[in-house]
Amino acid sequence: MAFNEKYVTVTGGGLHDGSSEANAWTLAEAVSNYAAGDRLNVKAGTYSDSSTVTFATAGTAASPVSWRGYKTTIGDLDTHPTTQRVSGTDCPLFTNSVSSGAAYSARSYQSFEHIHFTSAIVGTVLDLGYFQNVISLIGCRVESTTTSTGGVRAVFGNRLTYAFFSDCYFSKNSTADTCVWAYVGSTLWHLRRCTIVGGATGFSGSNPGTVTTVDSCVFSGQGTVSCGADGHITIANSSFYNCSGNFIEKASGSNELIVLNCVFSQCGGYAISNSTGTDIHQQWISDNTYHDSSFTSGRLNNIPHDFYAKADTASPFVDAANGDFTIATTSNGYNNQYLLEKSDISSYMDSGAIRHQDPSGGGGNVIVIEE
Repeated sequence: MAFNEKYVTVTGGGLHDGSSEANAWTLAEAVSNYAAGDRLNVKAGTYSDSSTVTFATAGTAASPVSWRGYKTTIGDLDTHPTTQRVSGTDCPLFTNSVSSGAAYSARSYQSFEHIHFTSAIVGTVLDLGYFQNVISLIGCRVESTTTSTGGVRAVFGNRLTYAFFSDCYFSKNSTADTCVWAYVGSTLWHLRRCTIVGGATGFSGSNPGTVTTVDSCVFSGQGTVSCGADGHITIANSSFYNCSGNFIEKASGSNELIVLNCVFSQCGGYAISNSTGTDIHQQWISDNTYHDSSFTSGRLNNIPHDFYAKADTASPFVDAANGDFTIATTSNGYNNQYLLEKSDISSYMDSGAIRHQDPSGGGGNVIVIEE
């Protein structure tokens, strides 16, 4: 679709009508004046607020709303390989000193691209709303910087239908509460190439009625569970490191659990656990790599089998303690999974989220994640 192009800078300018960078809106003016079908091009800078910012005008399926960050030239961050390499000086920083509730709140049919949200709020940094539909975060960073506890979250969605997060970084500055939370009734959540750091739980799906997909993500530093969800959950090509409890926890209402091509290292519980002991209607656990000596409890709890599982005697990552989750060449997850490229069935890719080999030499795509 063709967007209505609008422009936002820290100070605004000229006519303050949003028609060009020279006549840009401030963020406050943009929030008050944008309409369905607008694309808000937001220039890098620090946008500070002290009360909740609500992106209250919803888009529609035919006329969505896009908030798109750029550094100096419109679209210059759109082809950036991963958001983790977009620094706060390259993309717009939305920072909010509000003390409770939500720092930022969104409505239906809106996307946020290359925006950095941060707050020390004792509440939610980015609230995706109640009974909203179709909200996406692409190349964004959402960081909760408080060490306080009690309902503190980076991202929260209550009965949100279809959330798509790609190439994002989510963090909590404590191992309490939940970093990313799909609350009761939320459906169709998809996390792709994201990094989730901290929180008691990294990602929690509280009875999302349909499907949660976690693909090529990194979880690290959780206090209790890295990834736990009800309903139907698929976790593939992801890396798990340094959790005080279980990496993957099947919650009481789970109907389907699929875990494929993942790598697990250093946890105080099980890699994959069904703590309730209740039946999972369908499950497919296969081709995962376990650093067994780093687990307190073991690989599986009330999960019958992992087909084609592999064991590592040392860390499977190049330097996980310093944030490099590339699969080490000494790992059994290295160069292990089939990579089907056109008619080529002789190449392979690594297990886990981070792959570094050139496909022409027998490997997968290049993903570099910092922190």
